[in-house]
Amino acid sequence: MIRRPPRSTQGVSSAASDVYKRQIGRTGTILACYFVQSGYEPQSAIDYVRQLRPGSIQTKSQEEAIHEFAKFIAS
Repeated sequence: MIRRPPRSTQGVSSAASDVYKRQIGRTGTILACYFVQSGYEPQSAIDYVRQLRPGSIQTKSQEEAIHEFAKFIAS
């Protein structure tokens, strides 16, 4: 199940918050997070999404959000 982004960014990491606020590249970022949750390492998920959808995950903050998501689900 894919959930909507929080209405408030309170409690959300700054990198993830930045992705939501700017409203760009969210699909690739969320897809990579899905792959992380499915067992991929963060960088492998990023590389795979970029292979599937060239141009996805456009910014450093989007990459950071995926790495932070991996840390979050590991804790």
